[in-house]
Amino acid sequence: MKNKTLIILLIILLIAPAAQASFFSDIAGEFLQFLGIIKITKANHLDSDRNLVSDIYEEVKALDGIWSEAISDGEYVRITFEKKLTSSNDITVYPRIVSGNPKIEIYEAGEEEIIAEFVSLDSNQYNKVYLTNLVGEQDTFDLKIMEGSVEFDHIIDPEPVCVAGTCTVTFTSTNLSWGVPAGVTTITGLAVGGGGGGCRSTSAGGGGAGGDLRIKTSIGVTPGQSLVIMVGTGGAAAATSARSGGYSSISNNSVINATTTLLLAAGGGGGTEAANATNNGTSTPLNGGVTGGTGGEGGNGASNSDCGGGGGAGGWYGRGGAGGNSGDNNGADSTGGGGGGGGGSGTGSAVCGGGGGVGIVAAGNNGTGGAYGAPAASPGTNGSLGNNGVGSAGGLYGGGGGGDDNNAGAQAGANGAVVITYLQPDSIYPTFSGYWDNNATLVDSGIALFNATIENANGTAWITINGVNYTATNFTTNRYNVSVTLTGGTYTYNWSAYGNGTQHNLNLSRSAGYYTVNTSSSCAYSGPGNWALNCADNCVFSSTTTIANYDNVTITGIGALNFSSGGKWSFTGSNQYVTIASGCTLNVEPGGGWNY
Repeated sequence: MKNKTLIILLIILLIAPAAQASFFSDIAGEFLQFLGIIKITKANHLDSDRNLVSDIYEEVKALDGIWSEAISDGEYVRITFEKKLTSSNDITVYPRIVSGNPKIEIYEAGEEEIIAEFVSLDSNQYNKVYLTNLVGEQDTFDLKIMEGSVEFDHIIDPEPVCVAGTCTVTFTSTNLSWGVPAGVTTITGLAVGGGGGGCRSTSAGGGGAGGDLRIKTSIGVTPGQSLVIMVGTGGAAAATSARSGGYSSISNNSVINATTTLLLAAGGGGGTEAANATNNGTSTPLNGGVTGGTGGEGGNGASNSDCGGGGGAGGWYGRGGAGGNSGDNNGADSTGGGGGGGGGSGTGSAVCGGGGGVGIVAAGNNGTGGAYGAPAASPGTNGSLGNNGVGSAGGLYGGGGGGDDNNAGAQAGANGAVVITYLQPDSIYPTFSGYWDNNATLVDSGIALFNATIENANGTAWITINGVNYTATNFTTNRYNVSVTLTGGTYTYNWSAYGNGTQHNLNLSRSAGYYTVNTSSSCAYSGPGNWALNCADNCVFSSTTTIANYDNVTITGIGALNFSSGGKWSFTGSNQYVTIASGCTLNVEPGGGWNY
């Protein structure tokens, strides 16, 4: 009998919104709330023939520690979302490999063509794949696990599909690429390094340092350019000297140097038994265009059977709080950074050092150091974010891990993060069609009427006549009109409107002419005899005018002569001429003009 590889699966499938509010203005409550999340409505375990095994929706609808039943190699989980997805969406998984070299194939429900594939998986970090080969829209997908066993902690699409306005992309996976959208030439980058791991020891263990944080508000980019995103993983807890947190960076390529790296945040150093842990390397220097803070030092575990707290991550404009040293010591507060985790004492029940607080907050949110306490020293807090650590773990994104004195309980530092914010240009412009006016119907003066169809307008439109603006009335969904009193003369006009996109783009129509009929005698031929016409009278001819033999026509002045359909001059002789001044325009409709 063939052995089957088993999979323990916990899935939370969330797809990022079509538009997402600015990261820097809408952080409140828990860190990084996603707006308009597309949630799953169904989740079924299917066998290798895609027959229903069981309904696992209740187990996988939320990240709550409730695991689904075991799923065998070659079987599926069919997920249905509350809205349809497109090829612009991605699916990101946070797996833990149990055995083998697993991969995940993604299909449309019931189909045999792979639309995306995780060809390999990295444990304990986010892995992302775009639904590149998805044609059209789909709300139901089959996830097939192959060639190994794996556990999932999270499946999500954290990257927004942003059409226009302020867009935010958050990365929590290592070694990703991000294509600069069309029309985008400047981005704001935020990077926080991974927190250092706590030290575990049978005697004393120090906390890891918090990761540095850096923000650069104006990074020049090229549309279509591929940026390399590296997110520092939190340092693992370890004996003697724990592991340092990794760098987080935005770069032109995978080489970290002064030329190609656009923004760099160092990770926190790993905890040791005695010394206070500091950061792991050098971040982008702070200057007029770069702000941020250094991660707080990890608390030391110098006293026997005691442990230190993890340092808080660097903040928007200040250093993270230091973790409390061993013994009954609180973590340090910070101005603009994550608060340090409280120190711990080995007396009584084993008390671990607290994890450092979160560092990614807007200016004005100051971290409060965690207080010493039992059975676990509390993690540092941060302004509006509240208590962001769990037990002794580093706070979300960059907090250092707490140390421990029992050779088992020290915690890893938190992973770092990279956040890119940019303004996606609005490409929606109003369009004009269906022009109508009552041109050449007014005699000397009267009410001129203008209509036009305007699509993609936000309701604000106007007409400009000889440099003067007149507000248009929107009397149907997309039909606009203007009524204005004009006296005799020649006019040029055009329509203008603002678009209904996020930036309300302005667009102008083509220019057109408008004329009123002047009752001057120059418009009427009174021959026989030569005819002297003043073009400034803007004469309109709508019927045939017969000009006697030997009579010539001389046109002077600046303006226009208008020949409507059927409006003609008929010359009866064979030796007649017409002289037209250079400033006179002839507007001739089909069926108008003159005959020789």
